[in-house]
Amino acid sequence: MLPETGPLNDEQIDYVRRSVRSFMQSKELTLKQVNKETGRGESSLSQFFNANYAGDNERLARDLFRWMRVREEGHRAGMPTGFVRTRVADHMLNLIHGVYRTGTMGAILGPSGISKSIVCKAAEAMFPGAVYIELTSAQRTAGAIIRHLAEAHKVRGRSKSQDVVVTSLIEALKGSNRLHLIDEAHMLSKQALLILRDLHKQAGLPMVFVGTRDFFDVINDFTEFHGQISRLFSFTYNVTEECNETGDPLYTVDEVVKFAKTMQLRLAGDAAEFITELCNIPGWGALGKASMVLLTAKLIAQSQRTETIELKHVQRALREMAGATGFQQTTLKLSRKAKVA
Repeated sequence: MLPETGPLNDEQIDYVRRSVRSFMQSKELTLKQVNKETGRGESSLSQFFNANYAGDNERLARDLFRWMRVREEGHRAGMPTGFVRTRVADHMLNLIHGVYRTGTMGAILGPSGISKSIVCKAAEAMFPGAVYIELTSAQRTAGAIIRHLAEAHKVRGRSKSQDVVVTSLIEALKGSNRLHLIDEAHMLSKQALLILRDLHKQAGLPMVFVGTRDFFDVINDFTEFHGQISRLFSFTYNVTEECNETGDPLYTVDEVVKFAKTMQLRLAGDAAEFITELCNIPGWGALGKASMVLLTAKLIAQSQRTETIELKHVQRALREMAGATGFQQTTLKLSRKAKVA
């Protein structure tokens, strides 16, 4: 076992090399597969195992050792498989229901890790014919959106004209009331958003746009259209803004305990309170980040032959994941938050 903090000596780094190499052999894993799961690059991994890596050997050793420990337990084991019914999740679902009932447009805005995407995927299963699109930087353009929608709705034609394809989509979807959930909507280009607006208005499609606070800048940056975009949004839920206005936390201790149970984890009271405090730090990562901390804490608890995750396990997991400096910065944020409260 490696020390939690402090520099690693050559013997400890060599121990990681031997351990990970042996683990790879036992699981019949190639460098390509390890690179795919760790993102560290085949060349860097090869150099590390041959003891001629020119980068940060200590950091790579810790990353590989942590990856091996999690992989031994099953890298997907214990992860939540669906959204947890929290106040925030219920508010998101209520907005989606409102958009669907009224055939209008809505926006859900908030930081990463608060289950926006998970709720959208759950909603996709709840509403017959719903379409969920998770945008990437390569799919932000009008052409990419049109191709994605044409594929989703099986609208095909010989014409390569975008206008013709959009017209075909409108004709195919008019009166269908099929819910469209657009995730990572803050990435949309102006022209792509105009295409979606046209589909909404001409085909009567209810649409929910999900993303960060930056989406407001996208829909408000249409001065030449005199508010023809922003006025269409009948429902808006800005998670952070509402919490600031009401003074309510993002999550309660009971909700975090319920979340842990979906991962088959049992939390001691002080551990649950600490994780809840972390989840309520703006920008920390909420339940998304908490799931990774809890999985690491689970491994630590099991190494100490206990199934209950205690405060010391969570704090050690946080130190391992963020390093000594990151752990100190996080605890400092917690102390400042407590003083403000």
